[in-house]
Amino acid sequence: MANVRASKRGGRYCVAGGPNKTSCTNTSYTEGVSMHYFPSDESAKQSWIKFVRRHRKDFIPSKSSALCSVHFEDSCFELRAAVLSPESEIKFKRFLVKGAIPTRDTVVPYSSPESKRKRRRKLEIYFYPTLHLGKKKVISKQTYLNQNE
Repeated sequence: MANVRASKRGGRYCVAGGPNKTSCTNTSYTEGVSMHYFPSDESAKQSWIKFVRRHRKDFIPSKSSALCSVHFEDSCFELRAAVLSPESEIKFKRFLVKGAIPTRDTVVPYSSPESKRKRRRKLEIYFYPTLHLGKKKVISKQTYLNQNE
């Protein structure tokens, strides 16, 4: 069933943005993340809108707008006991506290990816340190492997 859930598309998407015009990619199908609709309380709703508008200036909330749990501190949640069926054991679920305000910008800013050459060079230095001790000390990988057997 987990594979079916992972392959589904749709569901609720997090409306939060991040620096450099990036978006939060969490959905209602992201494992370990819960989605939360905007509150009906007007003051809390305005705080949520202000949080989203830090990075999405033109944001207007709709009835289905939601934020993911990643944007809230752990102190914004409370544990409640939940019984799924009479035979099962009691499980604790996290619920968002009424009046909680999002504070975390979790989207990582864009950084240019390393080239294949730089990644390969890092691996070579890590796995074959004597190859890169100095310009005059250059040996082949095969020689290095033979020395360290």
